[in-house]
Amino acid sequence: INGIPRLCWVQLGSVKWVRLGSGKWVRLGSSTWVQLGSGKWDQLGSGNWVQLGPATGSSWDHALAMELQPLALTYGNGAPIRLLSNHFLASAEKVGNGVWLAWQVDFPSTKNGDSRLARKPREAGKELRTNAVQKLCQQMPATEWLFDGGHRLYTRRGQRVPCGKHEVQLATGRPPLVVEVQAAGNQGGPRQQEIDLSRLILDPRKMRNKEVLDEIGEEFRFLQVAMRCFAVNDLGLVSKGRRVVNPNTGPHDGEEVALRHGRELWMGYMANLEVIDDGLGGMRCSLSLNYCASVGLLAMSVIELLAHIIGEDWCRGQAYKRKEAAAFYSSELMQTGSYWPKSLTQTLIRTLNSETGLRKLRVVVNYGGYSRKCTVVGITNESSLDKQFWLEERWISVNEYFEQKWNIKLKNPGLPCLELNKHGNCVPLELIDVLGGEHNLMVGKLSPEYQSEVSKKTAVFPHERRRRIE
Repeated sequence: INGIPRLCWVQLGSVKWVRLGSGKWVRLGSSTWVQLGSGKWDQLGSGNWVQLGPATGSSWDHALAMELQPLALTYGNGAPIRLLSNHFLASAEKVGNGVWLAWQVDFPSTKNGDSRLARKPREAGKELRTNAVQKLCQQMPATEWLFDGGHRLYTRRGQRVPCGKHEVQLATGRPPLVVEVQAAGNQGGPRQQEIDLSRLILDPRKMRNKEVLDEIGEEFRFLQVAMRCFAVNDLGLVSKGRRVVNPNTGPHDGEEVALRHGRELWMGYMANLEVIDDGLGGMRCSLSLNYCASVGLLAMSVIELLAHIIGEDWCRGQAYKRKEAAAFYSSELMQTGSYWPKSLTQTLIRTLNSETGLRKLRVVVNYGGYSRKCTVVGITNESSLDKQFWLEERWISVNEYFEQKWNIKLKNPGLPCLELNKHGNCVPLELIDVLGGEHNLMVGKLSPEYQSEVSKKTAVFPHERRRRIE
């Protein structure tokens, strides 16, 4: 080859070689780029051969020193683009005892055998279940147990678990909650289910068949629960299903998060662990994060929420005035006394009786010695002074009932009442608070009243979306 001074390239089999100055040869692969003269480029691809002429030495040494350039587009300067992905490679390392045990937690009702009940009582809510399990596990360190809020408890192997049936007293004046803890069987078998995180430390080339993927399914479920609990307990976020949202405004200001009827736009993410094909003949664990938006409501009194709704008409779309309007109308509603407020028109009452207003809202009432969570089914057209119902062979007003039954003298009996859980069960506004967090979080398909606003506020340029995520 060195005896052919006039040629700059030669093919030996399927390999292409280019001669540089001083007898140097460089092997070229397919789609390789070299410099021809000053600023000129050509491709030595399969079937596209170019004779380069006599070697000049300096130009070829310069080409050898440069990094091989990628295939550029037909326009622009071919600058590299950094690709940002929402998929992240998940790896596990064995640190200490990585084996956890699964326990089945049930909350049987003590009234199941009462024949006087027309229907089976409802199961305890998520908050009650969590508080009961937390009280049972108070002897264990917080890092040694994990509860998913439903019926599954995880404890690190070696911890002493309070098995059996227990009666947990959560609040004075209320009956205890029955909690039953027993070992969770492995796929219905007698052996207790174990969560071994070291199973995730596998050679990805061995994770090919469905049997191996089924073996680590319970580990994935455990990690999903751990991530949600960390987001709620340590970061102060709100979780509902697989969705985790931030109830704080963060980088947004009041204009960006404010929606109609006192609601707010809460941004968050959906995290999912999965096994994906790495494209190299094997499988790997991956964590995918998807940016999402939800409609939420902060915890406040019903009077404050009503002031937000009334003040929207005064603002006329100017979001920066909403706080000022809410403070003004809240002060006005709290000073009505025995008079019906002028701002509560019949048109507004019809709006409040819809789902975009107060209907289906989750609230809490605080009288009688303990709090109770309820669902709003409507708002009355009359004040607590005028709203009456039949009790013990006579008509009595809501204001008089609360004063005689519960020794509560209302400060503003001229305000209407909310009907809770069923029509006719009237409670004055000043005794009701709106539940925040996950209780009034709208997920999934939104109503048309909020869908257009959410789409408008979330349709931003990529660089702005990236800034908000960071």
